[in-house]
Amino acid sequence: MRPDVFPIPKTSSRPRERKSGPLRCHRVLDAIADLGQCAVPGCRGGPLQIHHSRVPGSGAAAGRKSGDDWGMLLCLEHHLGKTGVHAAGDELAWCRRHGIDPYGLPARNRALLERPMP
Repeated sequence: MRPDVFPIPKTSSRPRERKSGPLRCHRVLDAIADLGQCAVPGCRGGPLQIHHSRVPGSGAAAGRKSGDDWGMLLCLEHHLGKTGVHAAGDELAWCRRHGIDPYGLPARNRALLERPMP
């Protein structure tokens, strides 16, 4: 794992078996962290954090974050800063403004797990 990415406490490397609810899998979070740069095109800021998208359809609800497969790596400013996704209010509009397709995140993140390890 890259040293400039905040560590994620590991409880299990396998996805939790649940009948419903968001996916929780540290392998997905590790794969996202290994991308090593902010999801905003052209941004090289840091430190980096994983944001769990809350766009409609992501499974996020009041008091619940979306599944780990809806995660995207953002620099601190784009995550929690004045221009960040949490300050924006409308996450979908924020993503469109920054050229990010939030609905493509689950497929991209699952594909990361299928890549051969270096």
